[in-house]
Amino acid sequence: MDVVAKVKELASALDLKEKAQQDALAGRPATDAHSLTIVEAGLVGRARGEGEKELASLESQRESAQRALDTYKKEPKGQVPLDTTVQEKREAQLREAHEGAIAAFKKFKADHGLDGAPAPDDRVTQLMLAALVVIMEGLANSLFFAPASEYGFAGGFFAAFMFSFVNVAFAFLGGVIGLRYAGHTDPAKMVGGMLWTLACGLVCVMTVCLSAWYRGHLDRILTQKDWYDALSFEAWQASLESLAALNFWSMIASAQAFALLGVGVVCAFIGFWKGYSFDDPFPGFGKMFRKQEDAADLLAQFVDEKNSIQLRKPPAELAFEDLKIAVKGLRRALGTEDLGAQVTALTKQLLQIYRDANERIRATEPPAYFNQYPDQQEFRGLATEWERLHKACEGFEREHGRIEQQRKGAGTNAREQGA
Repeated sequence: MDVVAKVKELASALDLKEKAQQDALAGRPATDAHSLTIVEAGLVGRARGEGEKELASLESQRESAQRALDTYKKEPKGQVPLDTTVQEKREAQLREAHEGAIAAFKKFKADHGLDGAPAPDDRVTQLMLAALVVIMEGLANSLFFAPASEYGFAGGFFAAFMFSFVNVAFAFLGGVIGLRYAGHTDPAKMVGGMLWTLACGLVCVMTVCLSAWYRGHLDRILTQKDWYDALSFEAWQASLESLAALNFWSMIASAQAFALLGVGVVCAFIGFWKGYSFDDPFPGFGKMFRKQEDAADLLAQFVDEKNSIQLRKPPAELAFEDLKIAVKGLRRALGTEDLGAQVTALTKQLLQIYRDANERIRATEPPAYFNQYPDQQEFRGLATEWERLHKACEGFEREHGRIEQQRKGAGTNAREQGA
Protein backbone atom coordinates (compact mmCIF):
# COMPACT_ATOMS: atom_id res chain seq x y z
CA MET A 1 0.00 0.00 0.00
CA ASP A 2 1.31 3.43 -0.94
CA VAL A 3 0.49 5.19 2.35
CA VAL A 4 1.47 8.68 1.17
CA ALA A 5 -0.69 8.49 -1.95
CA LYS A 6 -3.57 6.92 -0.02
CA VAL A 7 -3.49 9.73 2.58
CA LYS A 8 -3.76 12.38 -0.15
CA GLU A 9 -6.53 10.48 -1.90
CA LEU A 10 -8.66 10.00 1.23
CA ALA A 11 -8.06 13.50 2.62
CA SER A 12 -9.31 14.96 -0.65
CA ALA A 13 -12.20 12.53 -1.14
CA LEU A 14 -13.46 13.00 2.44
CA ASP A 15 -13.03 16.82 2.52
CA LEU A 16 -11.12 16.17 5.72
CA LYS A 17 -9.88 19.69 6.43
CA GLU A 18 -13.32 21.20 5.82
CA LYS A 19 -14.96 18.73 8.20
CA ALA A 20 -12.32 19.42 10.84
CA GLN A 21 -12.98 23.16 10.59
CA GLN A 22 -16.75 22.63 10.79
CA ASP A 23 -16.28 20.60 13.99
CA ALA A 24 -14.02 23.31 15.42
CA LEU A 25 -16.63 26.01 14.72
CA ALA A 26 -19.23 23.83 16.45
CA GLY A 27 -16.95 23.33 19.47
CA ARG A 28 -16.21 19.68 18.73
CA PRO A 29 -14.50 17.94 20.36
CA ALA A 30 -14.75 19.60 23.76
CA THR A 31 -11.57 20.26 25.70
CA ASP A 32 -12.49 17.63 28.29
CA ALA A 33 -13.57 15.04 25.68
CA HIS A 34 -12.11 11.55 25.99
CA SER A 35 -13.56 9.83 22.95
CA LEU A 36 -13.11 10.34 19.22
CA THR A 37 -15.48 12.53 17.23
CA ILE A 38 -17.70 10.95 14.61
CA VAL A 39 -15.29 12.10 11.90
CA GLU A 40 -12.25 10.68 13.72
CA ALA A 41 -13.96 7.37 14.35
CA GLY A 42 -14.92 7.29 10.69
CA LEU A 43 -11.28 7.83 9.69
CA VAL A 44 -10.17 4.87 11.78
CA GLY A 45 -12.88 2.75 10.17
CA ARG A 46 -11.99 3.96 6.68
CA ALA A 47 -8.30 3.16 7.22
CA ARG A 48 -9.26 -0.31 8.44
CA GLY A 49 -11.43 -0.74 5.33
CA GLU A 50 -8.51 0.20 3.08
CA GLY A 51 -6.41 -2.40 4.90
CA GLU A 52 -9.08 -5.04 4.34
CA LYS A 53 -9.20 -4.16 0.63
CA GLU A 54 -5.45 -4.57 0.44
CA LEU A 55 -5.71 -7.86 2.29
CA ALA A 56 -8.33 -9.13 -0.16
CA SER A 57 -6.06 -8.19 -3.06
CA LEU A 58 -3.12 -10.02 -1.47
CA GLU A 59 -5.26 -13.09 -0.86
CA SER A 60 -6.32 -13.06 -4.51
CA GLN A 61 -2.67 -12.97 -5.56
CA ARG A 62 -1.87 -15.85 -3.18
CA GLU A 63 -4.63 -17.89 -4.81
CA SER A 64 -3.20 -17.06 -8.25
CA ALA A 65 0.22 -18.30 -7.16
CA GLN A 66 -1.33 -21.50 -5.77
CA ARG A 67 -3.23 -22.12 -9.00
CA ALA A 68 -0.05 -21.54 -11.01
CA LEU A 69 1.83 -24.06 -8.85
CA ASP A 70 -0.96 -26.64 -9.14
CA THR A 71 -1.09 -26.16 -12.91
CA TYR A 72 2.65 -26.69 -13.24
CA LYS A 73 2.53 -29.90 -11.22
CA LYS A 74 -0.12 -31.32 -13.57
CA GLU A 75 1.85 -30.65 -16.78
CA PRO A 76 4.08 -33.40 -18.25
CA LYS A 77 7.78 -32.70 -17.61
CA GLY A 78 9.37 -34.83 -20.29
CA GLN A 79 10.36 -31.93 -22.56
CA VAL A 80 13.60 -30.00 -22.23
CA PRO A 81 12.94 -26.47 -20.97
CA LEU A 82 13.97 -23.62 -23.24
CA ASP A 83 16.81 -21.35 -22.10
CA THR A 84 15.09 -18.03 -21.47
CA THR A 85 17.72 -16.48 -19.20
CA VAL A 86 18.43 -13.52 -21.49
CA GLN A 87 14.74 -12.82 -22.05
CA GLU A 88 13.97 -12.99 -18.36
CA LYS A 89 16.83 -10.66 -17.49
CA ARG A 90 15.73 -8.12 -20.09
CA GLU A 91 12.10 -8.27 -18.96
CA ALA A 92 13.18 -7.83 -15.33
CA GLN A 93 15.18 -4.75 -16.33
CA LEU A 94 12.22 -3.28 -18.22
CA ARG A 95 9.82 -4.00 -15.36
CA GLU A 96 12.23 -2.42 -12.90
CA ALA A 97 12.55 0.64 -15.13
CA HIS A 98 8.76 0.85 -15.48
CA GLU A 99 8.17 0.52 -11.75
CA GLY A 100 10.93 3.05 -11.06
CA ALA A 101 9.31 5.52 -13.47
CA ILE A 102 5.92 5.03 -11.78
CA ALA A 103 7.46 5.54 -8.34
CA ALA A 104 9.35 8.64 -9.50
CA PHE A 105 6.15 10.06 -11.04
CA LYS A 106 4.18 9.46 -7.83
CA LYS A 107 6.96 10.99 -5.73
CA PHE A 108 7.05 14.04 -8.03
CA LYS A 109 3.29 14.47 -7.60
CA ALA A 110 3.50 14.06 -3.83
CA ASP A 111 6.49 16.42 -3.49
CA HIS A 112 4.74 19.18 -5.42
CA GLY A 113 1.15 18.59 -4.30
CA LEU A 114 -0.12 17.68 -7.78
CA ASP A 115 -3.24 15.68 -8.63
CA GLY A 116 -4.37 13.78 -11.70
CA ALA A 117 -2.43 13.51 -14.95
CA PRO A 118 -0.55 16.31 -16.72
CA ALA A 119 -1.86 18.20 -19.73
CA PRO A 120 -1.73 16.26 -23.05
CA ASP A 121 1.60 16.35 -24.87
CA ASP A 122 1.21 18.75 -27.81
CA ARG A 123 4.67 20.35 -27.83
CA VAL A 124 5.10 19.96 -31.58
CA THR A 125 1.75 21.66 -32.17
CA GLN A 126 2.68 24.59 -29.92
CA LEU A 127 6.02 25.04 -31.71
CA MET A 128 4.31 24.98 -35.09
CA LEU A 129 1.74 27.55 -33.93
CA ALA A 130 4.52 29.81 -32.60
CA ALA A 131 6.32 29.53 -35.95
CA LEU A 132 3.05 30.38 -37.71
CA VAL A 133 2.69 33.50 -35.55
CA VAL A 134 6.22 34.57 -36.58
CA ILE A 135 5.38 34.15 -40.26
CA MET A 136 2.00 35.87 -39.98
CA GLU A 137 3.45 38.82 -38.08
CA GLY A 138 6.29 39.04 -40.61
CA LEU A 139 3.83 39.08 -43.51
CA ALA A 140 1.65 41.70 -41.83
CA ASN A 141 4.59 43.95 -40.97
CA SER A 142 5.98 43.62 -44.50
CA LEU A 143 3.21 45.98 -45.56
CA PHE A 144 4.60 48.59 -43.17
CA PHE A 145 8.28 48.12 -44.09
CA ALA A 146 7.79 47.89 -47.86
CA PRO A 147 8.28 51.67 -48.44
CA ALA A 148 11.88 51.40 -47.18
CA SER A 149 12.86 48.93 -49.92
CA GLU A 150 13.14 49.36 -53.64
CA TYR A 151 11.84 45.77 -53.90
CA GLY A 152 8.56 46.65 -52.23
CA PHE A 153 6.72 43.99 -50.26
CA ALA A 154 9.38 41.32 -50.87
CA GLY A 155 12.14 43.63 -49.71
CA GLY A 156 10.27 44.67 -46.59
CA PHE A 157 9.64 41.07 -45.54
CA PHE A 158 13.23 40.43 -44.40
CA ALA A 159 13.27 43.31 -41.91
CA ALA A 160 9.73 42.51 -40.79
CA PHE A 161 10.54 38.84 -40.31
CA MET A 162 13.58 39.59 -38.13
CA PHE A 163 11.55 41.88 -35.86
CA SER A 164 8.82 39.25 -35.67
CA PHE A 165 11.23 36.39 -34.96
CA VAL A 166 12.93 38.18 -32.07
CA ASN A 167 9.60 39.33 -30.65
CA VAL A 168 7.81 35.96 -30.72
CA ALA A 169 10.90 33.86 -29.92
CA PHE A 170 11.61 35.74 -26.70
CA ALA A 171 7.92 35.75 -25.82
CA PHE A 172 7.79 31.97 -26.35
CA LEU A 173 10.90 31.43 -24.21
CA GLY A 174 9.39 33.70 -21.59
CA GLY A 175 6.36 31.43 -21.47
CA VAL A 176 8.31 28.15 -21.46
CA ILE A 177 11.09 29.04 -19.00
CA GLY A 178 9.46 31.99 -17.25
CA LEU A 179 5.70 31.85 -16.79
CA ARG A 180 5.62 28.08 -16.19
CA TYR A 181 8.22 28.40 -13.42
CA ALA A 182 6.62 31.49 -11.87
CA GLY A 183 4.19 29.22 -10.01
CA HIS A 184 6.73 26.57 -8.98
CA THR A 185 6.74 25.22 -5.42
CA ASP A 186 10.53 25.74 -5.20
CA PRO A 187 11.07 29.43 -4.20
CA ALA A 188 14.36 29.68 -6.10
CA LYS A 189 12.79 28.36 -9.32
CA MET A 190 9.75 30.60 -8.81
CA VAL A 191 11.91 33.73 -8.47
CA GLY A 192 14.05 32.63 -11.42
CA GLY A 193 10.93 32.14 -13.53
CA MET A 194 9.59 35.57 -12.63
CA LEU A 195 12.92 37.24 -13.45
CA TRP A 196 13.18 35.39 -16.76
CA THR A 197 9.61 36.36 -17.66
CA LEU A 198 10.43 40.00 -16.91
CA ALA A 199 13.65 39.85 -18.95
CA CYS A 200 11.93 38.30 -21.97
CA GLY A 201 9.07 40.77 -21.63
CA LEU A 202 11.53 43.68 -21.71
CA VAL A 203 13.16 42.28 -24.87
CA CYS A 204 9.71 42.02 -26.48
CA VAL A 205 8.84 45.57 -25.44
CA MET A 206 12.12 46.87 -26.83
CA THR A 207 11.66 44.95 -30.10
CA VAL A 208 8.09 46.16 -30.62
CA CYS A 209 9.07 49.73 -29.74
CA LEU A 210 12.03 49.70 -32.13
CA SER A 211 9.85 48.39 -34.97
CA ALA A 212 7.28 51.13 -34.31
CA TRP A 213 9.94 53.84 -34.06
CA TYR A 214 11.53 52.53 -37.24
CA ARG A 215 8.24 52.79 -39.13
CA GLY A 216 7.49 56.20 -37.66
CA HIS A 217 10.83 57.60 -38.73
CA LEU A 218 10.43 56.06 -42.18
CA ASP A 219 7.25 58.09 -42.65
CA ARG A 220 9.07 61.27 -41.60
CA ILE A 221 12.06 60.63 -43.88
CA LEU A 222 9.91 59.56 -46.82
CA THR A 223 8.33 63.03 -46.84
CA GLN A 224 11.78 64.53 -47.38
CA LYS A 225 13.42 62.04 -49.72
CA ASP A 226 12.33 59.99 -52.67
CA TRP A 227 15.30 57.64 -52.94
CA TYR A 228 16.14 54.40 -51.13
CA ASP A 229 19.88 54.86 -50.59
CA ALA A 230 20.63 54.92 -46.85
CA LEU A 231 16.90 55.38 -46.14
CA SER A 232 16.58 52.35 -43.84
CA PHE A 233 19.94 53.13 -42.17
CA GLU A 234 18.86 56.67 -41.35
CA ALA A 235 15.50 55.43 -39.97
CA TRP A 236 17.26 52.82 -37.83
CA GLN A 237 19.68 55.39 -36.41
CA ALA A 238 16.78 57.64 -35.55
CA SER A 239 15.03 54.67 -33.88
CA LEU A 240 18.04 54.01 -31.66
CA GLU A 241 18.13 57.68 -30.71
CA SER A 242 14.42 57.48 -29.78
CA LEU A 243 15.13 54.39 -27.68
CA ALA A 244 17.97 56.15 -25.85
CA ALA A 245 15.75 59.15 -25.21
CA LEU A 246 12.66 57.01 -24.47
CA ASN A 247 10.73 59.10 -26.96
CA PHE A 248 7.53 57.04 -26.89
CA TRP A 249 5.53 59.58 -28.90
CA SER A 250 7.59 58.65 -31.97
CA MET A 251 6.03 55.19 -31.90
CA ILE A 252 2.68 56.69 -32.87
CA ALA A 253 4.09 59.30 -35.21
CA SER A 254 1.94 57.81 -37.97
CA ALA A 255 -1.07 55.55 -38.24
CA GLN A 256 1.09 52.84 -39.79
CA ALA A 257 3.56 52.95 -36.87
CA PHE A 258 0.68 52.73 -34.37
CA ALA A 259 -0.81 49.75 -36.24
CA LEU A 260 2.58 48.02 -36.31
CA LEU A 261 2.90 48.57 -32.55
CA GLY A 262 -0.47 46.90 -32.00
CA VAL A 263 0.44 43.89 -34.17
CA GLY A 264 3.70 43.43 -32.27
CA VAL A 265 2.03 43.58 -28.85
CA VAL A 266 -0.66 41.06 -29.84
CA CYS A 267 1.93 38.65 -31.28
CA ALA A 268 4.09 38.96 -28.16
CA PHE A 269 1.13 38.00 -25.97
CA ILE A 270 0.38 35.06 -28.26
CA GLY A 271 4.03 34.03 -28.02
CA PHE A 272 3.93 34.05 -24.22
CA TRP A 273 0.70 32.04 -24.29
CA LYS A 274 2.12 29.45 -26.70
CA GLY A 275 5.24 29.16 -24.55
CA TYR A 276 3.17 28.69 -21.40
CA SER A 277 1.09 26.04 -23.21
CA PHE A 278 4.17 24.29 -24.63
CA ASP A 279 3.99 21.57 -21.96
CA ASP A 280 2.10 20.99 -18.71
CA PRO A 281 1.93 24.29 -16.77
CA PHE A 282 3.93 22.75 -13.89
CA PRO A 283 7.54 22.26 -15.12
CA GLY A 284 8.69 18.66 -15.20
CA PHE A 285 5.23 17.12 -14.66
CA GLY A 286 4.70 16.28 -18.31
CA LYS A 287 8.28 15.02 -18.66
CA MET A 288 7.91 12.64 -15.68
CA PHE A 289 4.61 11.35 -17.08
CA ARG A 290 6.16 10.74 -20.51
CA LYS A 291 9.01 8.77 -18.94
CA GLN A 292 6.45 6.55 -17.24
CA GLU A 293 4.52 6.09 -20.49
CA ASP A 294 7.68 5.36 -22.50
CA ALA A 295 8.77 2.75 -19.96
CA ALA A 296 5.31 1.15 -20.13
CA ASP A 297 5.44 1.09 -23.94
CA LEU A 298 8.88 -0.55 -23.97
CA LEU A 299 7.73 -3.19 -21.50
CA ALA A 300 4.49 -3.85 -23.40
CA GLN A 301 6.39 -4.17 -26.69
CA PHE A 302 8.86 -6.61 -25.17
CA VAL A 303 6.09 -8.68 -23.56
CA ASP A 304 4.24 -8.87 -26.89
CA GLU A 305 7.38 -10.10 -28.62
CA LYS A 306 8.04 -12.60 -25.84
CA ASN A 307 4.47 -13.88 -25.98
CA SER A 308 4.80 -14.54 -29.69
CA ILE A 309 7.80 -16.74 -28.87
CA GLN A 310 6.04 -18.37 -25.93
CA LEU A 311 3.33 -19.70 -28.21
CA ARG A 312 5.93 -22.22 -29.40
CA LYS A 313 6.95 -23.23 -25.87
CA PRO A 314 5.79 -26.48 -24.23
CA PRO A 315 2.96 -26.21 -21.67
CA ALA A 316 5.29 -26.96 -18.75
CA GLU A 317 7.48 -24.01 -19.73
CA LEU A 318 4.51 -21.66 -19.89
CA ALA A 319 3.16 -22.94 -16.57
CA PHE A 320 6.54 -22.41 -14.92
CA GLU A 321 6.69 -18.81 -16.17
CA ASP A 322 3.17 -18.17 -14.89
CA LEU A 323 4.27 -19.47 -11.49
CA LYS A 324 7.31 -17.23 -11.49
CA ILE A 325 5.28 -14.14 -12.38
CA ALA A 326 2.63 -14.94 -9.76
CA VAL A 327 5.18 -15.44 -6.98
CA LYS A 328 7.07 -12.27 -7.86
CA GLY A 329 3.82 -10.31 -7.99
CA LEU A 330 2.79 -11.56 -4.56
CA ARG A 331 6.19 -10.69 -3.09
CA ARG A 332 6.10 -7.19 -4.60
CA ALA A 333 2.56 -6.58 -3.33
CA LEU A 334 3.42 -7.75 0.20
CA GLY A 335 6.26 -5.27 0.53
CA THR A 336 8.53 -5.23 3.56
CA GLU A 337 6.23 -3.79 6.24
CA ASP A 338 3.29 -5.70 7.65
CA LEU A 339 -0.21 -4.49 6.78
CA GLY A 340 -1.04 -3.64 10.39
CA ALA A 341 1.85 -1.17 10.52
CA GLN A 342 0.83 0.36 7.18
CA VAL A 343 -2.78 0.89 8.30
CA THR A 344 -1.54 2.29 11.63
CA ALA A 345 0.56 4.86 9.71
CA LEU A 346 -2.38 5.66 7.42
CA THR A 347 -4.69 6.20 10.40
CA LYS A 348 -2.20 8.41 12.21
CA GLN A 349 -1.60 10.66 9.20
CA LEU A 350 -5.33 11.07 8.52
CA LEU A 351 -6.01 11.92 12.18
CA GLN A 352 -3.10 14.39 12.14
CA ILE A 353 -4.61 16.23 9.18
CA TYR A 354 -7.98 16.42 10.93
CA ARG A 355 -6.55 17.49 14.28
CA ASP A 356 -4.16 20.08 12.85
CA ALA A 357 -7.00 21.72 10.87
CA ASN A 358 -9.34 21.55 13.90
CA GLU A 359 -6.76 22.94 16.33
CA ARG A 360 -5.81 25.77 14.00
CA ILE A 361 -9.17 27.57 14.31
CA ARG A 362 -10.79 26.21 17.48
CA ALA A 363 -11.47 28.74 20.24
CA THR A 364 -10.57 26.44 23.15
CA GLU A 365 -7.68 24.16 23.98
CA PRO A 366 -7.80 20.79 22.21
CA PRO A 367 -8.55 17.67 24.25
CA ALA A 368 -5.63 15.72 25.68
CA TYR A 369 -6.31 12.72 23.47
CA PHE A 370 -5.31 14.77 20.39
CA ASN A 371 -1.75 13.62 21.13
CA GLN A 372 -2.76 9.97 21.20
CA TYR A 373 -3.16 7.68 18.19
CA PRO A 374 -4.20 4.06 17.67
CA ASP A 375 -1.23 1.69 17.90
CA GLN A 376 -0.57 -1.49 15.94
CA GLN A 377 -2.55 -3.56 18.40
CA GLU A 378 -5.68 -1.87 17.01
CA PHE A 379 -5.00 -3.58 13.68
CA ARG A 380 -3.44 -6.79 14.95
CA GLY A 381 -5.85 -8.88 12.89
CA LEU A 382 -4.58 -7.33 9.67
CA ALA A 383 -0.99 -7.87 10.77
CA THR A 384 -1.72 -11.54 11.54
CA GLU A 385 -3.27 -12.11 8.12
CA TRP A 386 -0.35 -10.34 6.44
CA GLU A 387 2.08 -12.61 8.30
CA ARG A 388 0.12 -15.65 7.07
CA LEU A 389 0.35 -14.47 3.49
CA HIS A 390 4.02 -13.62 3.96
CA LYS A 391 4.76 -17.18 5.09
CA ALA A 392 2.74 -18.54 2.17
CA CYS A 393 4.83 -16.41 -0.18
CA GLU A 394 8.03 -17.76 1.35
CA GLY A 395 6.71 -21.27 0.75
CA PHE A 396 5.97 -20.48 -2.89
CA GLU A 397 9.46 -19.00 -3.30
CA ARG A 398 11.10 -22.14 -1.86
CA GLU A 399 8.99 -24.36 -4.13
CA HIS A 400 9.79 -22.17 -7.13
CA GLY A 401 13.52 -22.33 -6.34
CA ARG A 402 13.39 -26.12 -5.99
CA ILE A 403 11.58 -26.51 -9.32
CA GLU A 404 13.99 -24.12 -11.01
CA GLN A 405 16.98 -26.17 -9.86
CA GLN A 406 15.33 -29.36 -11.12
CA ARG A 407 14.66 -27.79 -14.50
CA LYS A 408 18.21 -26.49 -14.82
CA GLY A 409 19.52 -29.94 -14.00
CA ALA A 410 17.19 -31.54 -16.55
CA GLY A 411 18.23 -29.05 -19.19
CA THR A 412 21.95 -29.65 -18.54
CA ASN A 413 21.55 -33.42 -18.75
CA ALA A 414 19.58 -33.16 -21.99
CA ARG A 415 22.23 -30.94 -23.58
CA GLU A 416 25.01 -33.32 -22.48
CA GLN A 417 23.17 -36.27 -23.96
CA GLY A 418 22.63 -34.37 -27.18
CA ALA A 419 26.32 -33.54 -27.37
